[in-house]
Amino acid sequence: MPDVRARSYTEILDAAFEIYRRHFPTLFTIAAIGITPYTCAYFFAPGMPAQSLGLFYLLLFVGVLFNLFIESALIVAASRAYLGTGDVDVADAFRTGLAHPGRVLYVTWSKGLHIGLGFVALIVPGFYMVVRYFAIPATAVLEDLPAKEAVKRSRELSEGYGKRILGVLVLAWVAYWMIAGVATAIGVTMLSNELGELLVRFVVGGLAFPFIAVVETLLYYDIRIRKEGFDVELMAAELDAPAVA
Repeated sequence: MPDVRARSYTEILDAAFEIYRRHFPTLFTIAAIGITPYTCAYFFAPGMPAQSLGLFYLLLFVGVLFNLFIESALIVAASRAYLGTGDVDVADAFRTGLAHPGRVLYVTWSKGLHIGLGFVALIVPGFYMVVRYFAIPATAVLEDLPAKEAVKRSRELSEGYGKRILGVLVLAWVAYWMIAGVATAIGVTMLSNELGELLVRFVVGGLAFPFIAVVETLLYYDIRIRKEGFDVELMAAELDAPAVA
């Protein structure tokens, strides 16, 4: 049975690093697919004639859409790895994560809008929204809930656990920016030309972004364990499963 249990802040990060390490090729590939349109847009932009700017904006738009969907695929892969419920591969992650693209688009857009407006209003409301929407898109993808129910579910899960949710996410983002910042600085220094800088940002984005998605997935399960006894539910399901001869 997988080691599914309530964890401390640092244990969540440690478990996320372990999943990230064991399934790095799959996670990096998923993230790289999402980053590619942005990279292409900024690579071709300097030499584009004015009449071709439409292509630039099209690539940016595709990049935005890809990023809205990529997090869902990463969360599926992280969930498979944590629970041991299936193969962790790129095709399965996209197939499951994008089974309901309209739903995923709605919940991720809603999350981004509320958090963005919260930070525009002032810093504190922004952090409040981060906590309230922490389980998006996991509730839509992993629990297969309709869009509005998934948003409501995230808010319900966050009640009473705001400090824990915010603490884990802040630690994860600090680790993300430290790793990404140092790696980008080193890479840009070594590759001073424009192409080199783009390649560095592409690689760093592919390396760092999956870690955040894995942390979010483990945090989602941690809150369910503390609030709903999800680990006991999982153990009961294991015991009830028919034995394989």
